[in-house]
Amino acid sequence: MALSGPNGGGKRGQEPSGISAAARVRASGEDFSASFHELQQAVLASCRHQVKWEAKVVAGIDAVLEFAAASPAMATALTVNARRPAFGERNPEQVVLAHFVGLLAELTPAERPLPVSTDRSIVESIAAVVRGHLLAGTEEELPEVAPDLVYLALLPYLGLEGTKRWVASAKSVNG
Repeated sequence: MALSGPNGGGKRGQEPSGISAAARVRASGEDFSASFHELQQAVLASCRHQVKWEAKVVAGIDAVLEFAAASPAMATALTVNARRPAFGERNPEQVVLAHFVGLLAELTPAERPLPVSTDRSIVESIAAVVRGHLLAGTEEELPEVAPDLVYLALLPYLGLEGTKRWVASAKSVNG
């Protein structure tokens, strides 16, 4: 990304054409409904064969990251483009977030030894990481951040030591 104007001036986050990275990504539209359905199926398929709830969370995170890396236009439809609903429609981004908040709430235990975050904040944080990589054009790096997102998702439920063990086992099984 280049800044224009004297002394590196210009608007932050804009390319030389004056178009922001977000606007550039939004311009490459994919159908929201088809993209959402495909992501839901990918997550369902990856979790289907897992028995433990922790493994389902890890598999779901892996599936989301792999989906975004392999299908950035579809992931963009669910993140960047979904932030602007058409007049009179539900906010598509909130539909996606609510879906995954619901899945996380269904899987995880009600008791948390470390109530440091909510299901919603966990899902929103994962979505922000995905959106950031899409906007930066580094979506191929998303699978590499899986261990960090597993920590984020499991820490409130398992504490540090339990989460470390799951991240370690996830790395040996998944990568």
